[in-house]
Amino acid sequence: MKIGDRIKEIREKLGLNQGEFAKRLNFSQGALSDFEANKKHIADKYIRLICLEFGINEDWLRTGTGDTLKKEGMEILDEEGKPLNYEEGKFINTYRRLTDPNKEVARATVDALLKSQGGASEKQKNGETAGIGPKDSGETG
Repeated sequence: MKIGDRIKEIREKLGLNQGEFAKRLNFSQGALSDFEANKKHIADKYIRLICLEFGINEDWLRTGTGDTLKKEGMEILDEEGKPLNYEEGKFINTYRRLTDPNKEVARATVDALLKSQGGASEKQKNGETAGIGPKDSGETG
């Protein structure tokens, strides 16, 4: 079984058609079709994106060895150096795909939620403008 076969297996287990799966990853349906058919090489950044988006074990996707799903959270660490869980990592991944104006809205929304529950964002604690972190450069990987 090749990597394209494993990508197809993930998609089918999730109950997604090629168009739905491709949309979640910002791929074209045609590119996904070529990846699944092993007609085109899939770049490392796209392998990592699939693993991040769907909680897939990267070793399994690349080689077929190990468990399909990650046992731990995403490989993104919080302020204390602990890995994020799947839902937290997915939230971050979704945020990264937003346009810059929508990222501003998301940061303001999170700040409002924190304020309503009695917490404060780091920027608010530091007397800076609303936000959950430094302004993103817009680069998505």
